[in-house]
Amino acid sequence: MDRQEFFQSYMDHWGITDVLLDCYVDLLTMEMIDENNNNNNNNKMTPMAFFKQILSEHHIKCKEQQVFEDEIHQLQEELKRIRNK
Repeated sequence: MDRQEFFQSYMDHWGITDVLLDCYVDLLTMEMIDENNNNNNNNKMTPMAFFKQILSEHHIKCKEQQVFEDEIHQLQEELKRIRNK
């Protein structure tokens, strides 16, 4: 698996779209410009921090969904096993 395939599979697994990736790049650029201009307001969440929070919540939801799907699959397998006795 080459680098492109790896990143594509990662993005597919976590539901990261090209639009989300573009937003990340835009916010990263904005944050770098803000740091250079020293216009940071300590009481206000930066766009990048907000994006990271949203992305983190998205990852948590994906993990929870995967756990839920795994549990359903295990229960289905157990049901099949019981029925075949």
